[in-house]
Amino acid sequence: DLYLCGHYHAYERTYPTYNSKMVSNSYNNAQATVYLVNGAAGSVQGLDNQWQTERPSWSAYHNGVDLGYGMMQFYDDTSSNQHVAQFVYRATKNNTILDQVTITKNFGSNS
Repeated sequence: DLYLCGHYHAYERTYPTYNSKMVSNSYNNAQATVYLVNGAAGSVQGLDNQWQTERPSWSAYHNGVDLGYGMMQFYDDTSSNQHVAQFVYRATKNNTILDQVTITKNFGSNS
């Protein structure tokens, strides 16, 4: 459901994606993986804001300009019978929210 990884040049989040194709723009009971690369904490090499000329349909958000950090929270929402994963990406310089996503999966869902 969710693939988290780090890198040291940029941040990017996808829509639910399978085989390099966007499956849905909804994060509720998605039937494909959401990829989240949180790599904007900085390094001696700096950030990299060079992307493909045309943004792929599976790319929901990307940022190679701002140093930032992410916070993730997992919990069960018994009122909606869903498992919830919330991710917030913030700018280091002023704590501004640059991106956020909530991924949900119904209790008992195997896919």
